[in-house]
Amino acid sequence: MLYQLTEKKIFLQLSLSLVPDPHDLDLWLKVDGEIWQKGSTRDMIFKIPYLISHISSIMTLLEGDVILQSGIH
Repeated sequence: MLYQLTEKKIFLQLSLSLVPDPHDLDLWLKVDGEIWQKGSTRDMIFKIPYLISHISSIMTLLEGDVILQSGIH
């Protein structure tokens, strides 16, 4: 299922040189300073290249697009 988000702000501070393996990355979501969700790309069922391939087979991805994946935790 694909969602279109409107009026959402995403802050991403990441230097790719600091991420030697994107499939071993700890991620978290904070709302008003409170952690709402925490996980790791290690636990993803589908890896990043597959997700990009699958989504781009359905719609055109452009530079700057953000792919959000919900967790089950």
